[in-house]
Amino acid sequence: MIWDRVEAYNKGRDPERLALKYKKMSADALAFFRGTAHLFYEDWPADKALVRAPAAWLCGDLHLENFGTYRADNRLTYFDCNDFDEGCLGPATWDLARLLVSVAIECDEREYKAKDARALCLRVTAAYAEALGNGKPRWTEEETSTGIIRELFVGLESRTPVKYLNSRTVLEKRKRRINVENGKALPATAEDKAAVRAFFDKHTEFRCVDVARRIAGNGSLGVPRFVALAEDPERNPFLLDMKQAQTPAPLRYGVPPVQPKWKNDAERIVGAQGLVLAMPPAFLQAVVFGGTGWVLRELLPSEDRVDVAGATDAAFREYASTLGAVTAWGQLRASGRKGAANGDVLVEWRVPAERLVEFALDYGRQVLRDWKVFREVADSRTAPVGR
Repeated sequence: MIWDRVEAYNKGRDPERLALKYKKMSADALAFFRGTAHLFYEDWPADKALVRAPAAWLCGDLHLENFGTYRADNRLTYFDCNDFDEGCLGPATWDLARLLVSVAIECDEREYKAKDARALCLRVTAAYAEALGNGKPRWTEEETSTGIIRELFVGLESRTPVKYLNSRTVLEKRKRRINVENGKALPATAEDKAAVRAFFDKHTEFRCVDVARRIAGNGSLGVPRFVALAEDPERNPFLLDMKQAQTPAPLRYGVPPVQPKWKNDAERIVGAQGLVLAMPPAFLQAVVFGGTGWVLRELLPSEDRVDVAGATDAAFREYASTLGAVTAWGQLRASGRKGAANGDVLVEWRVPAERLVEFALDYGRQVLRDWKVFREVADSRTAPVGR
């Protein structure tokens, strides 16, 4: 039963945030797909056309809503994939297929005819294949962006660091603390606060002012995660995200190539991100906290993502096609690194477009069926979900 598979995968997570995850997953099929990457890899078919693909560095959880703008360590802003919790070395088809499934699900939400959904998936695949065939990894920044991605960049111009900080924190008796009443964070225990502060004192040049449990994303909700309000040596306040790294779903259920030797899963996440992105996010680093690997980085606001559901049909189609090219650029950028196929292999690879689209449309329908079953069970439970 689909509920049992989801429960088994999420066993041991923070019940309060896991309940929030299940509530999000019940809302619509795309949210369900976002929260169940493990099902995708459990269900991946043993199909030669899909499995026999060049090895590439992947996001591992690619979908329409896993892209956005971020500030890089060179202080410039870029648009790219922004979640590498499931990042690993794998068949190049994995990321493209997940992206196509999310496109198929959104097409169903928009009540597209079957032929129109298929046409858009083929268009996305063609954009990916063309970018891969050109062999030149590019990147997207404000000057090169178009459509709703351009609008995303323009929207950032009105948000200053101070405005963003004020949206996530409150001042009480002239002291700033993290806002835990805005749905973005939950209070942390005194023990957790003390542990995070001790970590900052010992391993960074920053002073930790306040700590809360962070609420963000979908798939990782319930995984140990904090937002830390910190100050640099000049007493300038800023926010950092700390998240415990987990074994990625592709390596639990998929059949990937042999992976490099990482010290821990945090090293894997940071390593994959560094290979795929044109520039790494600000403050991105793998750290050891409480004896396990954690990813530390500057807090990325959720507002820096495209509102896919609110986009017009024309804007959605253009956006989906652009993501196909962005996916190819990342794979090209990481080609030849740490076990990935070299650039020439990717350029010459004949992308199995028809088979990929067929799989995406079929699996999209399966996700819809699974989501409806999950929602019915979730709605029937009287106790808090996840308890």
